[in-house]
Amino acid sequence: MEELLPICRYVQTYYRLGRYISVRWVNDSQSYDAELHQRGDYIDQGYFAPQAFLEATCAMHQNEHWVWKLLSQGKVAYAPEGMDTKKGSPLKSAPVVFTNYEHVLKFAPIIVASIRKKSEIAYPENTSLVVQCHLNSLYTAEDWRMLISEVERDILASPFREVLLFDGTTERTTPLAIRVQ
Repeated sequence: MEELLPICRYVQTYYRLGRYISVRWVNDSQSYDAELHQRGDYIDQGYFAPQAFLEATCAMHQNEHWVWKLLSQGKVAYAPEGMDTKKGSPLKSAPVVFTNYEHVLKFAPIIVASIRKKSEIAYPENTSLVVQCHLNSLYTAEDWRMLISEVERDILASPFREVLLFDGTTERTTPLAIRVQ
């Protein structure tokens, strides 16, 4: 699922008149998660390659899996920052208060680290990166715009043809405005 949902989001975002995309999910040891076969006027005119590749990744707080564990047990979980994971004591979650844009400023480096980590791997030409963000709080439209701005400020270029960020909770999807190295 952690690969299929981002791949689906990419196709939902870019499939359109003039850019028809067929996807082949690849669950193997290669360096990408899906092959794209594209056709249409945009491809004929050279805006996009007939064959491209997708790599999917997730950006999440290191305690996010503990939140999921509590929720799967039917217990209350607040934010990843409020998880008490001390050995020998039961897993607990405490409410967390963020002021102003603190939650955005704490989450942007997590996305940046995910993109940089993937940028160190050799991918075929015409590979796009899709980053599914498991946000650390509820984000308003303004929070999301600020998050995008913070990430773009730190990632000026990447080896990917494009980088697409999305939040599955609110279904916000935004391509980053960064240059290809």
